[in-house]
Order: sequence, then C-alpha cells, then structure tokens
Amino acid sequence: LWRQTWVDNQGGYFALAGGREGDSFVLTNTRLSEQSPYLRMVFEDITASSLTWRWQRSSDAGATWSDSWVIRYTRRVP
Repeated sequence: LWRQTWVDNQGGYFALAGGREGDSFVLTNTRLSEQSPYLRMVFEDITASSLTWRWQRSSDAGATWSDSWVIRYTRRVP
C-alpha cells in the first residue's frame, strides 16, 4: 500500500492510498465526510522514460470515472 498527501495553498487537502492495479498505479482519496468528492490519481503507460498521469473524479461513488486533467510526462534528454 502506497500513501500520498496532497496539500495546496488554498486549503486543499487530499490523503490518497493505493497501489498497482494491472498495468496502472492507482491512488484513491480517503473521503473524510459524505460531502468529500470521489477522487483518484491514475499513473499509466509507465516506461523508463515516460508516464501518463490522470486526475479523475467520480460522481457515482466510484462506479465510473472521468478525467479532470491528463498530463503526459517524458524524461528530458540531455
């Protein structure tokens, strides 16, 4: 089990936990109340030189997920 804490300068706080799910790595937020959103980070297409990071939200208690944003990271070549 992996854990990550996300804190921003606007009062945002997310405690995420998870691990490998098939070929992806998924961290899901710990909901602190019924009003807390269903959020997760999905890291996929992971290679030695790149990965795709998806920040996702669910409006149906995690049955389906939609991307809030997608970022493709690539290693800088010297």
